[in-house]
Amino acid sequence: MTVSRASLPVALAALAVLAAQGAMAQDVGAPVQLGPRPSPPAAAPPAAAPVPPIEVPGGGVMAAPPSGAPLGTPVEVQVLGAVDPDSVGVIDAGQGGFPVDLWRGADRVRVARVLSLLPRRVTSPTMRNLARRLLLSRVRAPSGTLEGPSLLARRVSALFRMGDTESALALLRNAPPGHSEESLIRTEVEGHFLLNDNAGACRQVRAQVQDRPDPYWQQAVAYCLALSGQPGKATLIADILAERAGDVNPAFFAAMDAIGGMKNAQLDSLKDPAALHVAMLRTANLQLPGDAASVRSGSLLRAIAVSPSAAFDMRLDAAERALAVGALSPEALREIYASAPADPAAAQQPLTYAEQSWGPAARALLARSVAGQSVPTAQAEALQRGYRLGLERGGYRPFVMASLPQLLEIAPAGELTWFARDAGAALFAAGRVDQAGRWYDFVRAEAARNDEARAAALAMWPLAHLAGIAADEDAAASRAAWWQAVSAEKGAAGRAQRQFALSEALGAAVDPALWHAVLGDGAPLAVSVPSPALRHALAAAAQGGRLGEGVALALVVLGEEGPARAGTIAVEAAVRALRALGLEPEARALALEAAVAGGL
Repeated sequence: MTVSRASLPVALAALAVLAAQGAMAQDVGAPVQLGPRPSPPAAAPPAAAPVPPIEVPGGGVMAAPPSGAPLGTPVEVQVLGAVDPDSVGVIDAGQGGFPVDLWRGADRVRVARVLSLLPRRVTSPTMRNLARRLLLSRVRAPSGTLEGPSLLARRVSALFRMGDTESALALLRNAPPGHSEESLIRTEVEGHFLLNDNAGACRQVRAQVQDRPDPYWQQAVAYCLALSGQPGKATLIADILAERAGDVNPAFFAAMDAIGGMKNAQLDSLKDPAALHVAMLRTANLQLPGDAASVRSGSLLRAIAVSPSAAFDMRLDAAERALAVGALSPEALREIYASAPADPAAAQQPLTYAEQSWGPAARALLARSVAGQSVPTAQAEALQRGYRLGLERGGYRPFVMASLPQLLEIAPAGELTWFARDAGAALFAAGRVDQAGRWYDFVRAEAARNDEARAAALAMWPLAHLAGIAADEDAAASRAAWWQAVSAEKGAAGRAQRQFALSEALGAAVDPALWHAVLGDGAPLAVSVPSPALRHALAAAAQGGRLGEGVALALVVLGEEGPARAGTIAVEAAVRALRALGLEPEARALALEAAVAGGL
């Protein structure tokens, strides 16, 4: 079929109407081959997929919303006032969320402004926790009017960019019926595709396609028609879209060819794909091209990590990167590590292989080796080597999180004193402060009679102090002793400056003589400094007790790299602001992340 370019919108709109009037009446099921085939019997719509519980900070989960009442059940109708979409949320203060007056002191335009500045990728666990609470809390909508996307749309978009697809969809489910913003509707469809819920995505496509004739929606219509056993209509839309191929990702055509039965269909590159395209390639069983893992979206990285269509090396790389931005859970990373193929020779010598070929595959093999050990000393040896390789060559956090269950099973003991410092640092890095405290208390108790334990206690003191588990009355003496012990080491002055600055941000007083001692040689330092406008706005929000604005600006000041790589000035400003806003645990957690990343 040939369609003139001028008539494309008319043809696409006509097909959209057909689809909405019943051409897609079947709910999608298993993929079908395009081309001649007997018409399948009509299938009953499947039950809606259950919504996973939403984890909330502070412990516990929020269960999925209850399903609707059965047909025929009497319903009591009450006339209620209109719900402001910008006020909806999925958690409240009792479930780890922020208070209902979160945005007190800020109007809608100001809130929109700070939400638009939030980092697109969040690598810090503490920052992700704060961001989720900020975006998911049920609040009183701020006053004023707003042009452009609503606050709800901005919150959903921020969650989606962070890779928290489930939370974005949960927030949308709580929105009042009838929301019609393009960004909200497309995010909802993309979210279902990312979670491999083709049925949910296609139901939404069917409901929306009449009013949305742009190429994205027509691609979605074609895919959904193919899934529902209507290859003729799917092929027709694909043929029409071929006339405007410049507006369509080549992944669409490759997937449609493969779904239609073309044996030699292939895709050489996958740049800037939508979740729709990743879902189509999964259905088509097409190998993802090598450049697919270059995507930055946490949600897409997670989709690649669990995709059977990706080469395993690509899956491993995507899994570690998705973990780094919080889009993949440590449990999922362990499962992927556990299924990684390994050369038999490498499996026999995992430590040697790790030394020679440190990377995702070596980390997976070493983590499996640790899990397979039953002797704590052997486990500790492998863990220590993995931690140190991670610090030297990268990959520290994925290895720590993948092997965390084994570390938690190892109890402090005299024969493991040599491992205490590495164990404590890994537990602090994983946010397991109580378990790290067990190792710190052990070496402190042994310090009087064991030089190795005394050295370990001194090395662990900066992190223990920032975490709030070291005795405050000993802080001045311990800080001075620590500096004396490390002052001759390379880079000690820089590490000390960060420790002293973070301590003061948390309310401690550092001896001026120590500050003088770490002045260094006077050479200028290359540091990342937030703009004066940001620092001033953050300080003003904290001083004024404007919780939502202060938390949002603290996240903005820290940026995408978070406390691990932000300059000390930025981390110090964020920590001070959070303390002033009454968020002491979060302030300590940020300081701890910065200290671990800074070599303390």
